[in-house]
Amino acid sequence: MLNWRNLILGLTPLLIYASPAEAAKLEKWNFDADQNRLEITTDEAIKPTAVLIYNPYRLIVDLPNTQFGKPIVRRNFNQGVKQVRVAQFTSTTTRMVIEVKPGFVIDPTKISVLPGNGNVWNVDLNCVVPLPKAGVSTVALEVDSNGQVVTAPKPPVTPPKPPVTTPKPPVTVPQPPVTPKPPTSSVPNSDIVLPTVPAGRYTVVIDPGHGGFDPGAVGIAGVREKDVVIDVSTRVAQHLRDSGARVVMTRTTDIELDLQPRVDIAERARGTVFVSIHANAISLSRPDVNGVETFYYGSANGKRLADTIHRSFLNAINIDDRRVREARFYVIRQTSMPAALLEMGFLTGAKDTLLLRNPETRKRMARATAQGILRYLRNER
Repeated sequence: MLNWRNLILGLTPLLIYASPAEAAKLEKWNFDADQNRLEITTDEAIKPTAVLIYNPYRLIVDLPNTQFGKPIVRRNFNQGVKQVRVAQFTSTTTRMVIEVKPGFVIDPTKISVLPGNGNVWNVDLNCVVPLPKAGVSTVALEVDSNGQVVTAPKPPVTPPKPPVTTPKPPVTVPQPPVTPKPPTSSVPNSDIVLPTVPAGRYTVVIDPGHGGFDPGAVGIAGVREKDVVIDVSTRVAQHLRDSGARVVMTRTTDIELDLQPRVDIAERARGTVFVSIHANAISLSRPDVNGVETFYYGSANGKRLADTIHRSFLNAINIDDRRVREARFYVIRQTSMPAALLEMGFLTGAKDTLLLRNPETRKRMARATAQGILRYLRNER
């Protein structure tokens, strides 16, 4: 999600309340390593939310209705905090990740989040402490509008244990429909017809989101976005090559890649179109949110590309329609060719996660995505 969308299974929400906001911009942020304090300044009031997770320990702070306007930024530190990362998570949310070094934990009973002057929030991380023998678990902490702790649970006397079994979706989760196999053809998903284009005339840049240390969204049963999108993207690329297009991928393996290098690859390749492929997430507490959505920025051709891909996807996959919309994702805003960003479904959604975990459904998703791109290149509606 886009975007780098990272809500992890097993996390517990730490809600921080601020004044409602229509829109804001992250003007600056600063991490004081000596004080273990993160200062966040926006140009308008915001309502941040935060989540504390483990393995490794990190605190994720989301700034809704906030624009960052830059590629992902990382700063490394030498004390208990290993790294702070900031990026545009979705078109409207900026995400900050404070990752703790091995051997350290975040004691949730010592966290304080205090409003500063104006539109400033201070996240005090003196709670980052060496891992004690007894351990410290990840638990919820409530903070009122003045930044004071409302309830502070007692730390456990035994270290947290990782889950022994993989969490399963609720038993009431509806099962995805079984797609019937073509009765006479041996070609998988041959009901999704792939048109051809003149060999070598068009260059399609396929951008699998996230990768490397950045897993993207992590949803129900621990499914990681970066794994889903590289599988689908690789299949999309092969379908396009088989149909006559030249294909350039921004990554073909599990590597870390910032946003600007993805744009640079597309520009050097002089791509005819650019398609970034992602899986979405919102919160594990909202399994009811499901559906495919596709984004474009600015141009009529970009909108037509997004529309065509979205229509092919909906025709092939039994999934909710969250529509085509304009958004300011960096990779589709900075590329000069028509560009679209596809969110194939929600890894946190009860219905979508079953689709995204299914290898056969991912094959259909890939073929449908390739079909939409080819139809756009052929100027088909």
